[in-house]
Amino acid sequence: FAQRGRIALPLYKPTPASTEILEDIREAMALGRKLKALQFIPHPVLLSMAFYQTKLKPLLATWVLFWLRTLDDLQRDFARPEDEPIDAADDGPWKPLSSAAE
Repeated sequence: FAQRGRIALPLYKPTPASTEILEDIREAMALGRKLKALQFIPHPVLLSMAFYQTKLKPLLATWVLFWLRTLDDLQRDFARPEDEPIDAADDGPWKPLSSAAE
């Protein structure tokens, strides 16, 4: 996308939000090239971890979230019925220690 402005996946269906984040990623990669934080020949190579942490990582995390939301199997596997309460986490091996403190 950063080079050609299009996604090469046949089943990809763009939304305004996904297009916006992809444009932001493309702009960040262009900035990375200008700042010599990214190299593009023969392929994209990160040259600055600081640039990645501050500019690319937040954008890529948002893009991954879009992708994860498209995975029906993932949503089904991690979904819980709305009427099912969320129980407190089990104390596991710390249970005897927390009981002794009471």
